This record gives sequence, structure tokens and C-alpha cells, in this order.
Amino acid sequence: MVKIEKKTLTEQTVEYILEMINSDRLSVGMEVPSEMQVIRELGVSRGVVREAFKSLEILGVLQVESGKRPKVAEFNPKALQIIFGFALATEQVETTHILGFRRLMEVSSVALAARNGTEEDFAEIRHHMDHIRTDIADIPRFLEHDIAFHIALADATKSPMYSIMLKALRSAVARTIIDGLYAERLRNHSEEIIELHQAITDAVCNRDEQGAMKAMDNHFDSVIEDLLRAGG
Repeated sequence: MVKIEKKTLTEQTVEYILEMINSDRLSVGMEVPSEMQVIRELGVSRGVVREAFKSLEILGVLQVESGKRPKVAEFNPKALQIIFGFALATEQVETTHILGFRRLMEVSSVALAARNGTEEDFAEIRHHMDHIRTDIADIPRFLEHDIAFHIALADATKSPMYSIMLKALRSAVARTIIDGLYAERLRNHSEEIIELHQAITDAVCNRDEQGAMKAMDNHFDSVIEDLLRAGG
């Protein structure tokens, strides 16, 4: 039986499960050892193992279903969303910090989207661009398609890290004043917003990498300028 120290048993059990996933090279959808197997290996209680499984489920590492052995989960931004949301809610980072990081990431990502995107990707980007134009007066629907537009651009890069990070960052920002600020911009600068998004769409879909980067940079110039003007 594997010996572990009798303190912070849940944390040590979590570490054991993570190490086992790494050492056994378990991939998405593969089962991890059952509760009883972990209990036998570590000599801990059922409650400790269940708490460890629950912790890993919250982190997005495991998929846990009642009556079934836990499985390795597909990587998702859930844990990052919690971390970024907490950091914003407790004012350890500011919205401008999140937007600044997004700017660095998205300006580079649109160049990859222009280079690696497929016609299906471009059709998805154009679809959300069409809704941005037609739903400009409907703030909730506009914001829904604005988020989807940026995620579609990230997906077109064919690098999953861009999509994961963007989903985590945008989710955090969406719970802050940025959506309220966007609502104000929609009322006063709707044509400018449409033009900025259209410029990104045109450049990416025409595989103009430099033009796409410039268009995205202009987009963030506008958003950050308005945020600073509003005192964000």
C-alpha cells in the first residue's frame, strides 16, 4: 500500500490522481481508478476520495457521473474562468489589465486565423458579422454574437490555446462593467462598431494577415479608449 502523510489527505489524493493520469498517459474519455482502487492504494477514506474527485471535477480535470467511474475530461476554460472572475471581483486585477492581455493575444491570433482558417471558419465569422450588423440595436443579441465572433476568430487559428484563453478572459470581462460600457457605445457609436468588426472580417477572410492585425488593433484602441474615458 502506498504511504502518504496523514495531513491534507484530499490534496495528496488529488496529486496522486493527477500523477497517475500523467504516468499512465490517460487521454480524454479514459477512466481513472475507481473509489475503491484509490482507497486501497492510499489507505484513505471514501469521503476523502470523493472530495478529491469533486475537486478535480471543479477544476475541469475529471468528468464525474453518478454510478460510473470518473473519466478524464476534455480541457475547458472553467477553472480559468473562476480564477479570472475571482481576480476581477476582488479587484486584484482590473478590466483594463484583462483587455490589455486580450489585445496582445487577439492581435496575433487574427494573423493565424487569416493564415490557417478554412472556408467553413470564414463562413462562421461572416455569420456572426452579419448578426453584429443586423442586431446592433438589440444589446443582448449583439453581445452574444460579438462574443461568438471573437471565439470564431480564435477557433480559426487552429490553436486551441487561443480559444481556451479567450473564452476564459471574455467570460470574466462579461461580468464586469465592460458590457455596460459596450451598451453605451452601441447607442452612440453603432456605425463605428460595425465598421471595426467588418474590417477585421474582411481582412481575415481575404487572408490579409497584416491587415487583420491592424484592424484588431484599431478595435481595441476604440474599446480601451472608451473604457478609460468612462473611468474604468
